[in-house]
Amino acid sequence: MEKFILFILVISLTLGISCADQLGGAGSNQAGQTNTSATQGATQNASKWTKVELPLDRSPDVIAFGAQGRIAVAGEGILLLSLDSGQTWRSVSEGKGSNMYTTDGRKFQDESQKDSISIAKLCSVEAAVFSRSGRLYLNTTCEHSSALWSLPTENISDPWYVRAFAPSPEQFEKSGDYSSPGRNLIATSRRVLVDGRLSNETVLFTTEDQGASWQPLWRDSLGPRIVGLDFIDEHNGWMLQAEGKLLRTQDGGSTWVANGTLPANAVGRVVSIEFVNPTTGIAVGQEGLILTTKDGGRSWQQQISDTKASLSRAAGVDENNAWVVGESGTLLETNDGGRSWQMHSLGVDEDIQTITVNNGVAWLVAGRNVYRSK
Repeated sequence: MEKFILFILVISLTLGISCADQLGGAGSNQAGQTNTSATQGATQNASKWTKVELPLDRSPDVIAFGAQGRIAVAGEGILLLSLDSGQTWRSVSEGKGSNMYTTDGRKFQDESQKDSISIAKLCSVEAAVFSRSGRLYLNTTCEHSSALWSLPTENISDPWYVRAFAPSPEQFEKSGDYSSPGRNLIATSRRVLVDGRLSNETVLFTTEDQGASWQPLWRDSLGPRIVGLDFIDEHNGWMLQAEGKLLRTQDGGSTWVANGTLPANAVGRVVSIEFVNPTTGIAVGQEGLILTTKDGGRSWQQQISDTKASLSRAAGVDENNAWVVGESGTLLETNDGGRSWQMHSLGVDEDIQTITVNNGVAWLVAGRNVYRSK
């Protein structure tokens, strides 16, 4: 009897180990299949993108599209222009115009007696837009200053304007809070706008003379800085303030009214907003944060992005289709209005700071290359 009982115990242990091995093997296989599926999905998504061959010898920062086939690729010391939808490109090196600076955001002074302006002096480019007239506007950041550039794109004899915002030594040493444009540069069919600071005010700067001078269109005394700015046409736009308050304009930016507030856990994390129509918008930010709105910004819903990477920009085609980019080559796409997001892999580790949509096609800058969606 004792031998029989011992035999049964041995058999039971053997079967238990075998079952555990089988279950463990199945779990490993499932995990392996999941990882393989995710890798295959990223690879398949990567095939949806094409590298655009450009005559670049260094990394650009932004790409912008204008009317009549105008395209600009710009970065530190770089400016490529195409006037035929990218069929041919020319490298722009210099032009004639005026280079001026201001310490108070109001009065500009000549920086140099020379009228020649070199692209070699172009610092890191935060944003680029084409105005209705075809001029190219660049928002740039240097080590201790920032500047707004306005350049002709067709008639090379037209003047260049560079307007730098630089602190006086006293301002810089005191607090670092001095007059300067922000990072949100917008062009509508009516105006070119950029957020900024002027003394203790938050302002929207605009120009009425093609960038030769910039004046406040709207100001908020002691107001929080502007985090995000977006327009869908010449009248309708949204502004996100640092405290999480969303404002809306229907007159091109002259007046703004309260329009909603971000969820408490998103305040201070959102860095950019994008609207595709009067009701549908996306906000992105730190630690993979994605918010969507379906009521024009009055309420926001947090979406699952499946990433902890900090996100920098969103670009949408319509209420269902959009892309989001961020640090370490992060690239996400949604086809269901933000309810789910698919990861794309371009095989790059550099941060992706900008993405834009032109005629339903997404374009982005990653490292030394420009990519477009198919």
